[in-house]
Amino acid sequence: MVKKTVTWVLVADGAQAHLYANDGPGHGIHPATEWDFVLDLPSKVGDIVSDQEGRAANPAGRGHHVIGPRTDPRRHLESEFLRSVAAFLEEGALAKSYDRLVLVAAPRALGELRAVLAPHAAGLVTQELDKDLVHLPQQDLEKHLLDADAIL
Repeated sequence: MVKKTVTWVLVADGAQAHLYANDGPGHGIHPATEWDFVLDLPSKVGDIVSDQEGRAANPAGRGHHVIGPRTDPRRHLESEFLRSVAAFLEEGALAKSYDRLVLVAAPRALGELRAVLAPHAAGLVTQELDKDLVHLPQQDLEKHLLDADAIL
C-alpha cells in the first residue's frame, strides 16, 4: 500500500495562524488541527509595556527627553508568536505528521518564519506565498493556492 503524501499549509500573519492539511492532489484542504494559533495583541503599546519610559538629560542642558524602548513591543510579541508556530511545525516534522509544508504569510511574517524554522520543518518547505491571506475563508484560500500552483 502506498502511503499518501500529506502537505501542511500554514497561513499566517504576525498574530494569527491557521494550519490546513492536504492529503493529495484533488483533495483540497481541511483543518490539520482542532485549533488555530491566535495572539491577542493589545490595541495600545502602553498595554504591553508596564514600566514607565526612561528619561535622559538633554546634552544642551535644557530639560529631559523620553527614551523609548529599543524594540517595538508589539513586534516582539509577534516574533515570539511566530517562534511558537515554528516550534509546532518542527514537532510535526519530527513526528512525521506531514511530508511537505507550504507557507502562506504576510511578507514580514514570512521572513520571520524563514528565520526561525528549525531544520526538519525548513527541509519540508516546498512552496512559499508572500501574501496576507489569513482572513480568507477556506474555500477562497483553496482558490488562491490553486492559482499559485500549490500542491492540492
